[in-house]
Amino acid sequence: MHQIIIEITPTGDSSIKVAGHKGSKCTKLTADLEKALGKVSSVKKTNEFYMTEEQGLKQSQGSGT
Repeated sequence: MHQIIIEITPTGDSSIKVAGHKGSKCTKLTADLEKALGKVSSVKKTNEFYMTEEQGLKQSQGSGT
């Protein structure tokens, strides 16, 4: 399951973070939100962005042992 976390500061700056989703599909999840919030000033990709769905599954399965 993934989460989309939106933070808006008192000055009006905003950030969007996707948690629990592996790979570049997260950019599709946030595209409409980015358009609605306005200009994107920076993009920071997490380690999850560079993982494939398969790598994420292997890591999840391995962590329980």
